[in-house]
Order: sequence, then structure tokens, then C-alpha cells
Amino acid sequence: MEDNNINETNSNSNDNSILTIGSGLSISLLSAMAILLPIFFLPFLGINLLGQSKNIFFLTIISLAVIFWLIDLLMIGKISFPHHKLFYLTLYLPLFFVIPLVFSGSFFRSLISINQQYDTFIFILGLLLTFVLFGLLFQDHKRQLNFYLSFLIVAILAGTYQLLRFSLVPFWSESFIWNYLPISLVGGWLESGAYFGLNLLLLVFFWKFIKLNNLSKIFKILLWLGFLIFLANLFLINFYIVWILLLIFSVILLLLSLRDHYSKLDVHDSLFLKSNYPSIIVLITSIFFVLFGNEGGWLHDGVLRLYSLAGFSFLDFRPGFFYTWQTYLNIWQEDIIYGLFGVGLNNFHYAWNNWRPAEVASLDNFWLFSFNGGNSILMSFLITSGLVGFLALLVWLLMALYYYFKNIISIRNVSRERLLLSGLWFLGVVYLWFFNIFYFYCGVLWVLSFVFAGLMATIIFSNSPKIKFDFSKRPELRTAITFICFLLIIAFGFGSFTFSRYLVSSYNFEMSTKSLSKGEYFEVEEYLNKAVSYSQQAEYYKNLSENSLRRLDKQLAEFTTEEMKKYEREIISNLEKSIRYAQRAVRLEKNNYIYHVSLGRVYERFMFLAMGAGENVSRDAYGIAKQSYQTAISLAKARPDIYLELARLELLVDNLEAAKDSLEKAIEMKPNYHQAYIWLAQVLDRQGELPKAVDIVNISLNIKPSDPSSYFIARYLQYRLNNYNRAIELLDRSMDLSGGFNPNSAYYLGLSYDRLGRRTEALRLFKRLAETNPQNEEIRAIINNLRAGRSALYNVSEAELDLLKKENDDLQIGDEEIIEEQ
Repeated sequence: MEDNNINETNSNSNDNSILTIGSGLSISLLSAMAILLPIFFLPFLGINLLGQSKNIFFLTIISLAVIFWLIDLLMIGKISFPHHKLFYLTLYLPLFFVIPLVFSGSFFRSLISINQQYDTFIFILGLLLTFVLFGLLFQDHKRQLNFYLSFLIVAILAGTYQLLRFSLVPFWSESFIWNYLPISLVGGWLESGAYFGLNLLLLVFFWKFIKLNNLSKIFKILLWLGFLIFLANLFLINFYIVWILLLIFSVILLLLSLRDHYSKLDVHDSLFLKSNYPSIIVLITSIFFVLFGNEGGWLHDGVLRLYSLAGFSFLDFRPGFFYTWQTYLNIWQEDIIYGLFGVGLNNFHYAWNNWRPAEVASLDNFWLFSFNGGNSILMSFLITSGLVGFLALLVWLLMALYYYFKNIISIRNVSRERLLLSGLWFLGVVYLWFFNIFYFYCGVLWVLSFVFAGLMATIIFSNSPKIKFDFSKRPELRTAITFICFLLIIAFGFGSFTFSRYLVSSYNFEMSTKSLSKGEYFEVEEYLNKAVSYSQQAEYYKNLSENSLRRLDKQLAEFTTEEMKKYEREIISNLEKSIRYAQRAVRLEKNNYIYHVSLGRVYERFMFLAMGAGENVSRDAYGIAKQSYQTAISLAKARPDIYLELARLELLVDNLEAAKDSLEKAIEMKPNYHQAYIWLAQVLDRQGELPKAVDIVNISLNIKPSDPSSYFIARYLQYRLNNYNRAIELLDRSMDLSGGFNPNSAYYLGLSYDRLGRRTEALRLFKRLAETNPQNEEIRAIINNLRAGRSALYNVSEAELDLLKKENDDLQIGDEEIIEEQ
């Protein structure tokens, strides 16, 4: 039975009061990780990999800390751990995530990922080890206090940097510094808001309990400096949820202070105001921002004006609670096994693309985005690890809070220092887990929530009975434990080595993206090959495949017809290499639709560029491309855009009925799918159903009246119906929306003028067309006819205009590009 009636004076009499070298190194590494994680980034990786560098930093440090701890155990010859239910549950918790790991469909993606994913099995294991190590190694009060003060100082530095960085954006926007220094070291803009909100809350609580009279002047200045910097950053970021939380916490702290104040019957004590200045300021500021800082309020508008002056903008979006919850309900209704055990760790994107609410497809913005997480981390776990994993984490958290309160209440003679530290860690846990459960998806806050939970658990573990194994004098036990520790050291050492390779791989991948922006395709391939040599990632192979096609397109643009025949074998060889890369990406992540779509696109290109490969090769390429798109549809049943990929393929081989069927399915899933209506109108036109085509294109005009392509198709159809006045009206609108001269629109506008006898206007347009197309014989013939007073198309075959027969690069899936996963 646990002894919960333990005197406070005995709580520090534990094995951790005297540090050995291994424990000391572990503590130093853990402290550095938690303190520096919010501001850690590797400048040479650039901003895009800010989250990746933090992930690698976290996992590497945890691995090293465990290694030193295990070496320490072997040197001492003793093992001591708390005999407590919370400790045992923490050790058992990884078992709840084994099923969603093994049956995820993408084992290595669920095991570990170098991208910004926070629900892989390795990451969960790292978080639980963080909790255990902090709970066991940080039981000394002075160690905890030093940790908080270091945490505070780093936060002040981060806040100072962010204020300076923001104010200097207009001056740095075109400089070398812009490419290497992010606007926020913490991560996303709102992530930094949550981080500074945490630090402001902890500082206010620290201020309340610390004895100001005993502090040096420098330390008082430091406290005020931190307070003002955190408040200024929160004003600049204006994260509405943070203001609400600060309002609630500041009210609670002031009420507690008033209760303590009046219990001492010292109503006029000026120390009350002095120790509560920060709480009062935060309360007043929070009230103003809660009332006027939300969208439409004057404070909100003022912050936006600051952004405009600084030339700064940010975009932060994720599925709301309703969409995340509805996605889970759809999963549960279709497959109860998925509902219980999840779709697989780090596989939220799979769930989102298959079971998201149907109304998402009808949204105007972000409906194409493949989200990697829900509205919060815990809600994401509900989908990726199922109800079992979700409840396991929730029960673990509730048990930690329960035993914390139970131990706090049972301890006698609580010192002010112990009350201060216990309150700090408790406030940190409540604040951070609020975001984990209800609102946010942030890796830094996710890690810190386990750090603070571990620090909070020190009181639980220090006051619980200990189980000790002394194997130094028992050879058979020493051999067994040494063997186990040796295996663990090898495992974590291999993990550290793997993470370092991921770091090098990430660097080369980032360099490839920078080379791509410059159009240096050979360098892109070189960097991607290096990245692949360090880490086999599907995204790398996909980029290799796409880069091969870019290189090929650049070559073809420079070749004459004779040169194309000369280098025919080389062209086919490049296409085959691109196919191998795309196939490798599919093998690495079979259940990710993106890579199947990529493979289909490569085979589409192969159909038309493999000139000498023969008709059978082209037919085989068509079959594989179609199968790839159909597989992608089966893996992402909620995405109508893939049906447009399939429709394009069918149109390229004149399978009009099959293309029509795919387009109708896309429209059924997304009734406001503007681009699908445009394509369907052209298919109906080619099938001879011109009146239906006109009706369909009119629907697209109603959906998106500002799109020039809709007017272009509409006027073409009106021209076909001999409605020349209407065609001219639509063509003029298409030209205006295109932002100037559009050759396709100008061609049919000129023909429409000619049909109405307005040949002077028609001649003016075709002369301008001749300037942009000097080698076009048809345009020159039309100009000669108009000058001679004849019909424009006298003895001239009207060019068949069919947008759907243009090369792949000219065919767009929609007005937005497909947004790939980052």
C-alpha cells in the first residue's frame, strides 16, 4: 500500500540528491532540450524545415539522455524506480499504439517520419521517456528552480528576437538574412503566441510567490523585462484563445490572492498590490483583447494594420473540431475496427481524404488540402490510434492530475518554494494540455506538455515507495540486466545515428528545393540523390521523378524535329528513369494517393513522348496510368479532383464516354466544381450535344463569374451556335479578366467580328495575332482575305480549338494547384 502521508521534509531524501556522471549528463541534456527546443533551428536548413530540425533535435537528445542514464545504471549496479500506478501506466502506454503501428499500411511512416509529424510511434516513445526521466531525475528543488529560470531567460531572448525581427521585416525582406532567419524561432505564428502566453502565465505566478524584497535589482529588472516582452509579443500576435486563457487564470490568481490577503486581516497592506501588479495588468489587457481583439474589433484591426505596415502576413488553418469529430464518426460508422484502433499512426491524411465530411468538398478554399492533423493533437490521435489510444492518453493525463492533487493535499508543512514550483508545473500542464486537447497542433507545445507533466510528477514519484534492485553483488542478475541495458544502448545509439542521417537528408532536400526555384535541374537531381542515400523517403523519389520530367521538357523545347529523332533512345531512357522513381515512391507508401497520382502522370507523359516505343507500349502506359488513378481514387474516396486526372487521361485517348462519367462523378461529389463543368461542357460539345454544353458552361459561369476560362468556353460555344453578338460580349469579358491580350480569345473574337461584318475590328485583332505568331500561315491568310474584302475563312480551314488536347503542362486540375503534403 502506498504511503500518502509523507512529511515534506523527507521528500528530497532520494537517490537523485547525489549525482553521478551519467545522471548529470542526462539532466544537462534534458534541460538543454526543453529550454532550447522552442528556439532551436538550424539556419542552413532554412525556414521550411524549422519543424523537422526541432523533431530531430528532440529525438536525438532523448536518445543520448537515455544512453547516459543506462550507462549510469550499469556503473552503479543499482536500479531504483517508484512503485506507483502512474509509473507503470506510463511504461505500458506504448502498447496501446502497437496495433495502429503494425496495421497502418505504411509501417515506416507510422514508426518514424522526418516530416513535421508528432504522432509517430518513435515520437510517442520519446515523449513518454521525457516524462519518466524528468519525473525521476528532477526531484531536487534547486534543480527545478534553475530549470525554470533558464526557461524564462531563453523565452525572453526569443521574445526580444521576435519583436526585432518583426519590426525589421521591411528592411530585411530582400536581404541574405531573410533566407536564414525565420520570423518566429518557435514555429508557426500562433504557436509562438501560445508559447509566450505560457511564459507570461508562469511569470505572473512566479511573481506572486517570490519574495521581491529578497531579489537583486538586476533580477527585478529581468522580471519586468520578461513581463513586458511577453505582453508585447502577445499584443503583436493577438492569439484570441490565449487572451481568454490569460483572463481566466489572472482572475483565479487574483481571487486566491484576495482570499489569502483578507485571511490575514491586513486590508491595507501595500504588498498586495505590489505582488499583484502583473496579474492586474494581464487582467485589464486580457479584458480589452477579449472584447475588442476578435475579428471586427478595433484592436484586431489595429494589429492587422501593423502587419500591413511591416509587409507581413501569415496563414494558419486546420480542420475545426466539428470536421475532425465528424471524420471520426464517419470512420466509426464504416469500420468499427478503425474506430477502435485507428487508421494508423501518422496517417491522418489517409482518414481525411477518405472520411472527411461531404460538405468539405463544397468549400471554396482549402478543400484540396490534405491535412496531416485535426484541430488538436489529441483529436488527431482519436483518428490515428482510435478510441483505445485516445482514451489511454486521456486516462494517463487524468491519473497524473489525480495523484498530483492527492499527494499535494497529503503533504504536511508545504514550503513556499515547493508551493511555487508545484504551482508552476501544474499551471504549465493545464495550459499546454488545453491546446493539446481542444485547439492546437504544435510540436513544441506537445513536447513541453510532457516536460511539465514530468516535473509535476516529481512530487508523485518522490513520495511513493521505491522498488530497488541491487545487482552489483549478484553475477547472474548483473549479467541479465547488463545484456538488456547493452541492447537498449545499441538501439538508442542506432536511433541517434539514424536521426543524424535524417538531418543530412533534410539538408540535401532543402537544397534541392532551392535549386529547383532557380531552374537548376541537374543540381536538383544531385541533391535529391544525396538525400535518398541518407534516407529513403517517398517524397524524395516523387521529386526525382518530377525533376526528370522537367529536365526532359527543357530538352524537348530546345530540340528540332530531327534532333528529337536522333535522341529518341535517350528520351525514352529518361522517361523510364522517371517511372522507376515514381514506382519506388509508391512502394514506400502504398496507401498514400499522392504517389499513385504522380505515377499515373508519368505514364501519361510516357504515352506521348515515347515516339519509337510503338503502339503497344503506349497502350500499356495508358492501362498502368488508369490503374494508378483508380488506385488513388480507392485510397482517397473523398477527393473529386482525382476524377479529373482520370478524365484527362480518357480524353487524351478519345474515350469521351469514360471521361464524361468521371467528370459527372466529380461534380456529384463537389456540386460547385467549376473546372469539372468546363471540361464536361467541352466533352458534350465533342459528342455533338451543343445545347447541353451551353447549359453546363453557364453553370460554371454562375459558380465562378470571375474566371476567364469559363467565358472563353462559353463564347466559343456561342460562336458555334452562330450567336456572334453574345460571343463578342463573352470574349470581351474573357479578355478583361485575362488581364490583357489573349491569343485564343482574340482569334474567335476576330472571327465573330467578321461574321457580323465588322471587318476593320477583325483585321486589327488578326494583325496583333500575327505579331505574336509570325510563323502562322493561317493567320496571314485570314489577314489577306480581310484586306481583300473577303470572309476571314475564305479558302481557310478553321482551326479546331480543343483545349483538352493540349499538352499535359497546359491542363489544369482546377484554379488552385493540388497542394501536396508538407
